[in-house]
Amino acid sequence: MSGCFLSRTGYTIVPISPERYGAAGEWEKVIWSSMFWSARWIRQRLTRRFVSVVRVSG
Repeated sequence: MSGCFLSRTGYTIVPISPERYGAAGEWEKVIWSSMFWSARWIRQRLTRRFVSVVRVSG
């Protein structure tokens, strides 16, 4: 059974298939990297917003 993974970095859909990620370790790697990139993306967005708010008020 194949599934799709939605990446927050650019909303790119990466197809995930058992043939490609057969081992559980590979799945873990995919999940951890996606979590890392999501956190990084959110942090960048928040930082950008914070910087713009500081600019406006300052």
